[in-house]
Amino acid sequence: MKQSGIYALWYEEQDLIYIGQSIDIPRRYKEHIGSLAKGMHSNYKVQDAFNNYGSPELVVLEQTTGDLNSLEVQWTSEFNSLQSLNIVEAGSVGHGTNSNHSIYTKIQILRAFRLLYSTSMKYSDISKITGVKLSTLKAIVAKNKHNWLLDKYPHLFSKIRGKRDDNRGLDYSCRSGTLLVFVSPEGREYNVYNVGQFAKQYNLHQPTLMYLVKGARKHHKGWKFLKAVADITLTSSIGETKKVY
Repeated sequence: MKQSGIYALWYEEQDLIYIGQSIDIPRRYKEHIGSLAKGMHSNYKVQDAFNNYGSPELVVLEQTTGDLNSLEVQWTSEFNSLQSLNIVEAGSVGHGTNSNHSIYTKIQILRAFRLLYSTSMKYSDISKITGVKLSTLKAIVAKNKHNWLLDKYPHLFSKIRGKRDDNRGLDYSCRSGTLLVFVSPEGREYNVYNVGQFAKQYNLHQPTLMYLVKGARKHHKGWKFLKAVADITLTSSIGETKKVY
């Protein structure tokens, strides 16, 4: 059953405790255990405790849909958990991308997350655009880092499925037998086989054109991407309103 509120990961015999918050505590606990089992937990103190003592006990300290940040601060102070297993200050300060340990701004992470769930772009392309490392992007998808995203946008994670195959989102201009159809600002269709040549002739930016193809952008200088046509030959009949490049 879904529970929202403040929870603790507790090692009673060792007198060790970690305080956290979640809108779905049982699911969050499973994520903790999954990351710990893989040796990939973002909190090194909790990982060390797991390595030495096994799985912690889950204790729901307060079940509520209220101000979780304020409550987390209160409970962290109550148990003095910063001297135990917590490593950053609780609540809105020191939480997630607001932590002094974070190398990314919240805007960077949100932008990367949007590209992860809304496009089929390769991790490498998203990394170049946002400045977020490949390892961090993959950890977000695997729910091993920045889990505040999962707490806040659980419905968007379902959209990531099927989009994170690195064989997708490739530069179609490098695929034999594939044409890209772009639409000019005037509404005229252009069948494009060589994106580089096409971009040069019309003073367009080739990488940006590929962002159109991958769905990361809607238009570039008025141009739009219509579709990719596979298994087509250059000798196919082309209407007068279309050009091939």
